[in-house]
Amino acid sequence: MFRARTYSTSKEGNRISEFKSLYFQIKKHLDKVNISLRYEQLKTPEIYSTLVKSIVEKLLPVNNIYMIYVLLLVRYEYMIQSENDLMKYDLLMTKANLSEILAIRMLREYRSVDRTNMLFINTPVKGTPLNVIELTILSKLKKFLSQPIIVHILDKFYKGNLVIKQYKNENEENGLLIDNVVDHQYERVSIGKMISRSNKVPKYQSIIINMKYIGLTVLYLIFMNGQNKYAEIMFWILGLSFNIEMAIKFYHIEYIFLKKILWTYVDMVILLMIDVCFILKVSDIQYQDYFSILSIILFPRILSIFNNYEFFHMIILSFKKMLWNMIGMFILFLSLIFGFFICFISLTINKSNYEIAFDMLKVFFGFTPAIWTNWDNYTDMGKVVQMSYLFLIQFIINTILAIVLGNIFVKINQSNKEEFEYFKTINLIIYLKWSQLNENFLLKLLKFPIVIQIFVYELLNSLFSKRKEQVKTFQFFDKEDYEEVRSRRFSNATFKKKLLPVQSISTLGIRSASTDSTFIDEILNKKYPTKLHKVTSNNLESAKNDELMKKLDDLQDTMNNLVNDRFDHDLVYLNNSDQDSDYEI
Repeated sequence: MFRARTYSTSKEGNRISEFKSLYFQIKKHLDKVNISLRYEQLKTPEIYSTLVKSIVEKLLPVNNIYMIYVLLLVRYEYMIQSENDLMKYDLLMTKANLSEILAIRMLREYRSVDRTNMLFINTPVKGTPLNVIELTILSKLKKFLSQPIIVHILDKFYKGNLVIKQYKNENEENGLLIDNVVDHQYERVSIGKMISRSNKVPKYQSIIINMKYIGLTVLYLIFMNGQNKYAEIMFWILGLSFNIEMAIKFYHIEYIFLKKILWTYVDMVILLMIDVCFILKVSDIQYQDYFSILSIILFPRILSIFNNYEFFHMIILSFKKMLWNMIGMFILFLSLIFGFFICFISLTINKSNYEIAFDMLKVFFGFTPAIWTNWDNYTDMGKVVQMSYLFLIQFIINTILAIVLGNIFVKINQSNKEEFEYFKTINLIIYLKWSQLNENFLLKLLKFPIVIQIFVYELLNSLFSKRKEQVKTFQFFDKEDYEEVRSRRFSNATFKKKLLPVQSISTLGIRSASTDSTFIDEILNKKYPTKLHKVTSNNLESAKNDELMKKLDDLQDTMNNLVNDRFDHDLVYLNNSDQDSDYEI
């Protein structure tokens, strides 16, 4: 037992030393960068071939599963430094972007199994309990998360095709890096497995949460319309369960992840209103007015069922961006309008301060008749100021709003794909962390009816999954067709060409399109040569030399044939002349 502990301790120490060595090795290469470049500039062929490619060639021989983890950790380090060192901000952001590009490039060097496990490994160093996915969220690696292979892997985790194993202690989890992800098979589906999967699979957790909110909304409607006591009791019990879940979530899950989700704030407002109404009810205070406001927030909460749809995320993101800009614009307008309010107080004839403020508010929301109905209640100077206020509200403010919000929507449309994948990853991490806390018996009992529905869904899905296994080896023709083709004899007759060469527009029809593209490729390869191009060019040169030698051989054979033909012709001529001379004699 003592030897086993010593062996595991030494093995863990070697892993920590290897991790630190890799960290300092990568830092050494990145710290040599002394030029500030944007992300787009780092992706240009000239800089990529000189800077990025050279670092990649130095890192490839390392062949360590922690490679991407260290690159992301270094990027997070550079981002923290850039926020506190404005003098080196551009240079530090360049190094951070370079780390992201290197991490994306190193994804190719992993096998599919290692690539999947790599996303959920933790650092062997104690005190930094973050895996790769959590680092991508903290570092805001939106381009890394939007890579097709990463999107595909995370979708499998969300749907439950891949499940993370739960270990008893941290050391075991850190030790078994290659076996911490399980490929779920749809064999022998049972209620027990469904209860376990409903706690672990993010898709089922999302369904359960949304179904509970739908149930809360239905109970709210029944309670508001019919004053049903049973519905009221169930409503308060369900509200209490939400309070317990929220308390557990905030205690065990880091707030740095929760604050990035809009629904976290919506849930907090809903629970706060439910708690306030319950306290007022217990205190025998009229709470119906406050309770009716709950529907304004409760019904939009059901829209979270569209979380995994890109169009809905664009709406939510637009709302968030627009909200902050609207707050800033409102503060600007308030400072402008307050000056008009003070001016109207001194220029009015018989209007109170409350009436002036209310009329200004009506004009602000587009009700222009408020100006004309109060036209005679102001002095001549007051009428001029009224027209100025109307012009400011109707033209200047609306124009500013249109310009600001238009620019926001353009930016959102350009980056919506990356933002959407980033949002999905945050949701996935929260669900995976919540799955470790979801073993409470009371919580299992409350969601048991929903688990039954998931069980039926899994049974149906197991039938389709068997068909998918058959489709993996699908072919249009089998080996019998191949043997039949091999046994047949084909004639050597040539077929008429059916493809016509398309003429290139850029050369006014002088060259064909294929020739034109080859010409362009040759120019680009000469400017940005690669190893493959060098090998190809050498092969082409050798092929040209062989072709030239062949032509020279053909020319030599032709000349020899001509000489032989001439010699034969002379011999025939001489023979004929000899015969003529004999005849004369």
